[in-house]
Amino acid sequence: VAVDDANSVYVMGTTESTGWAIRGYDTTFGGDSDAFVTKLTDTGWHLWSTYLGGEGKETAAGIAVDSSGAVYAGGSTNSPGWARDGFDTTLGDSYSDGFIVKLTNAGEHGWSTYVGAENGEIADDVCVDKAGNVSNTAEIAFNYDIAAPVSKATSPSPWQGLTSRIAQITGTAEDRISTGAPS
Repeated sequence: VAVDDANSVYVMGTTESTGWAIRGYDTTFGGDSDAFVTKLTDTGWHLWSTYLGGEGKETAAGIAVDSSGAVYAGGSTNSPGWARDGFDTTLGDSYSDGFIVKLTNAGEHGWSTYVGAENGEIADDVCVDKAGNVSNTAEIAFNYDIAAPVSKATSPSPWQGLTSRIAQITGTAEDRISTGAPS
């Protein structure tokens, strides 16, 4: 849940229900589960809702609102082909990539991007600073260098050696930094 300067409330979650998202940029349910964002007034009136995702499975992780009212929502996905206008629009792994979506305060799509590489990521949270830079944290399935995500790693079990990652993205969806640290 996030609240903007006008006390509007933004709720993010995961759903398997169809037909209830209205007035947002994507009102068509698209897969096993979709993430969603809903905007309510400070008195609880529904203004808009949108699904986030594609034909696979999306899971909600975090939501933030900047000082201009732009909404940043993040989570995990295994759906290819729905991220657009961001720095990474190619799904890196069929198991899971993180994602971040920027929406206007009217529920329209600003940009969306995958955040990850070929080894599997689970997004944990999203935040935005006063300058409009977006950060997310995630867990990474393999020990590999996130600063050089083209490198491959081998591990006897895909979830051994989880790594925490913080990726910072500018307000225009440019990848600014990506760091990894053993956890």
